[in-house]
Amino acid sequence: LPVVIHTREADDDTIALLREIPSRGISDILASSSFPLLLVGTHDHILPDRTKNIVRLSFDEASVGRQATDHLLSFGRFRSCAFVPFRQASGLMLSTIREHAFSRRCARSGAQICSFRDLRDEDFADRLAALPRPIACLAETAERGQFILQTADRIGLEIPRQCVLVVLESDSLVCSATAPKLSN
Repeated sequence: LPVVIHTREADDDTIALLREIPSRGISDILASSSFPLLLVGTHDHILPDRTKNIVRLSFDEASVGRQATDHLLSFGRFRSCAFVPFRQASGLMLSTIREHAFSRRCARSGAQICSFRDLRDEDFADRLAALPRPIACLAETAERGQFILQTADRIGLEIPRQCVLVVLESDSLVCSATAPKLSN
């Protein structure tokens, strides 16, 4: 089933707020239903653009990427800037837009830019360890942030002395379970 962020019942009507549509089969069901849907922050190309029961609420992802990168770079001078997207980011427009904004901002700082897009998790540690330090690292989700923290610990990369990490989309449960703690 789609990830339901919140449902609200009013006068026997239910409204679903969704952040992702996991498959074409489910998107076909949703598009053909009369069930009112609010897609929040999705850039889903599976659903048709015009469906009367679906409202899309999107964000300025370039601005999200720029602001997060500016915040990250405010922590000092970095020799490397690393972008760590969603685990399955290939084809996700919002991730591509954020990464492009990140890369442009980091290029101005003179840092080496590294993307971890389409990189297998098994190869992540070697690639991270090879980057010149200090590293500015932007992760799109708390889960990816947690993965970076675990990898950094395994390869002896000190957070935050050698690598500063900022997470775009936080999850309070994941953030509270990390060491050091990720802010949410």
